[in-house]
Order: sequence, then structure tokens, then C-alpha cells
Amino acid sequence: GGTQRSRQLVLSLSRLTDMSGAEVVTASAGARRRPSMPAPARYGGGLFLALLARPGLVPTAIRQLFVMAPRRWWARRPHLPVPPADYMAFRQVTATGRADGPPEVEDTIVWLEWCRSMRAVSRR
Repeated sequence: GGTQRSRQLVLSLSRLTDMSGAEVVTASAGARRRPSMPAPARYGGGLFLALLARPGLVPTAIRQLFVMAPRRWWARRPHLPVPPADYMAFRQVTATGRADGPPEVEDTIVWLEWCRSMRAVSRR
């Protein structure tokens, strides 16, 4: 019944616009929900632990957070340098081909390592 239905994630459609203005439709369907932390909290916690294991990436992570933050982020709620959700969804689709949930922590670590190496190359 209703309880069974509330335990399952339903098919969700999200409409995104790519850089050319063309509409991109993505669909995501999940399995059963586990009674645990929300996905963003799990991702944030996992990323925090991964960065503790790689302290050399912390400055790069902080730099990239502010690079991706919208202008005047301090003037809008939640008053944090968080990139807009539609931008993050677009980046998720272009990076992984899926828009369901946060990225994998390991994908983020690989991206941060790439950002660090590109910054080192550009300084030469």
C-alpha cells in the first residue's frame, strides 16, 4: 500500500538545459530507500573523510568551492558558497551521464586531483 510506495523511490524526471540552450531530459529510478542519512549528508561525510586521508587536496577543494560559488553568495540563503543546484545537476550529467543523487566521492577526489594538476601546469 502507501507504506510500500513511500519506501520506494519513484521515477523522477528533471529537465536541464545544456550550454547551447537545448533541453536535456534525464530520468533516474532508484531502488528501496535505506533508513539512514540523506544522500547529501552521506556524500559530504564521505568526502570529508576522503579529504582527511588526502590533506594535500584540502586547499584545492576549498579553492574549487569558491570558484564554483555564485556571485554574491553571501547575500542569498543559505549564505554558503554552494553552487546552484541546476549547475551541479548539469555538471553531474556531463561528468557521469546521470543526474540521480550526489556524485561518487571517488569521482570528486579524481576531479580535485585533476584540478590540482591543472593549476600546477598553468603556473609553469
